[in-house]
Amino acid sequence: MEYIKNKRILALVGLGCLLLGVFLAYYKVSLFGFSQSVSLIQAWQGIAILILTIVTGLFIFKDYVKKVVPKLFDSSFGKKIDNLNEKLVLVPIVLIIIVGFTAGGDVGSVKNLVKHGLGFYLTWLGILCLIAHVFVYKNDALDKFIKKSTKK
Repeated sequence: MEYIKNKRILALVGLGCLLLGVFLAYYKVSLFGFSQSVSLIQAWQGIAILILTIVTGLFIFKDYVKKVVPKLFDSSFGKKIDNLNEKLVLVPIVLIIIVGFTAGGDVGSVKNLVKHGLGFYLTWLGILCLIAHVFVYKNDALDKFIKKSTKK
């Protein structure tokens, strides 16, 4: 468990699954021998999830981004982003969940013709990994706070 906390593996897996899930087939429709697959990037939900995934990745891996691209945080806007509270990572994750629910849509009477593709499962696996990452880091931050408050 300590290895997962230190390396942020859950976040990396979640972000990778979200990125792949946006580009792979989200739905597959088959009718009279013809089949068609639709990826999430073809809709506004896919573009929104892609942008929110990049924002979440930058926010979670802020320290690595600083090492690679230090000039990104030199501007006044970059300094504000650098000083943001780590708990605010919940905002883009919640927005990804909301957009993910709207991406499901109502398939109505053709429900038996529509099947979920690999992109659907990867998207939701990525969302679950990000939620698990938040809970793992929340407990870690709580442990640090308890240790600091008991030292005084």
